[in-house]
Amino acid sequence: MKKGILFIIMLVIAGIIIVHIASNPADEVRDNYSLNKVKIKVAGDYNFAPYEFIDKNGNYTGFNVDIMKAIEDTMDIEIEIIPMKWEEAINALINKEIDAIQGMSKTEDRSNRFAFTQPTVINYHAIITLKDNDYINTIDDLEGKRISYQKGDVQEERIKKFPNVFLVPKSDQIEGIKALLEGEADAFIGNRITALYFLNDSRNSDKVKILDEPLGETAYGPVTLSKDSVAYSLLNEGITRIKKSREYEDIYKRWFGDRLLFSNLILKRFTDYAVAIAVVIVLLMIIFYIWNTKLKEEVSNRTKELEIAYGELKSQQDRIYALAYYDSSTGLPNRINFSETLNKSIENLGEGEKLAVLYLDFDKFKYIK
Repeated sequence: MKKGILFIIMLVIAGIIIVHIASNPADEVRDNYSLNKVKIKVAGDYNFAPYEFIDKNGNYTGFNVDIMKAIEDTMDIEIEIIPMKWEEAINALINKEIDAIQGMSKTEDRSNRFAFTQPTVINYHAIITLKDNDYINTIDDLEGKRISYQKGDVQEERIKKFPNVFLVPKSDQIEGIKALLEGEADAFIGNRITALYFLNDSRNSDKVKILDEPLGETAYGPVTLSKDSVAYSLLNEGITRIKKSREYEDIYKRWFGDRLLFSNLILKRFTDYAVAIAVVIVLLMIIFYIWNTKLKEEVSNRTKELEIAYGELKSQQDRIYALAYYDSSTGLPNRINFSETLNKSIENLGEGEKLAVLYLDFDKFKYIK
């Protein structure tokens, strides 16, 4: 009886241990390496902003990089992150030179080759053309056109199936978008967020348009070669933990948020232009005000000068007239004045009118002072 009870107790304990290990495989792996911290090698695309890219200061940064750092902290492990070209990263994983790739879009074909952890984001893919392009509006319009894309991209196989298209493969998404902007391609097909991030950063978002016809969505996250690997267990458990905390949410908002919505990018660009135009208008108004003020002052000064000149001219004219028609000694009208006045009076006589002239003779009048 006692042996039976003891046996049952041992079975219960064993069951609890098995359940605990099954539900926390990463903890078991980490505990087994507690004396020496676990180290895994993870590769990522070197130019896939905002997910993973080398910034202007030479630092490897982005959403995926921050996710790896968060997992490193929460799982108490060491993660060596190695930036590579995308095709090189895939080959390195296949050749077991690395333990994982920190971000890959999930497809049926890839799921047969790689082990995907739970996703970190959902990726959206798009067809992008120049804004003044009016001959590509749907997928069917791509026939006979030049299409740029990233080698090894999740959309590559689909692009190759388009009828009569001219392929313009590039080493990364950014080069693919540049091919569109520089006229090397008629359309770019790739990651919507990466395209918008680059176009916004390079101030080219107003030069392109995104077709309304979507290319679908894919789950995106870390991958390893096998679900039985140490790297898979650690990364998958790490994502679970940071999603339960606010850390994942903070990282997501830091790199995505609302600022990568195409409408917001256009609105921002429109706002930038509006502000610039407003500044120019204000400057022109200030310049016009200053110029108008100076013009008024100049007109006022010229008016005063003309008034003074006119006054001097009028005074001069009055003096000349006085000298011509008045005696300078007495101030009385002289003979010229009298003669002209008399003649005008005679000329103005009407019919039947008479004119009388009073003549006074003063002796020595010219000597009167």
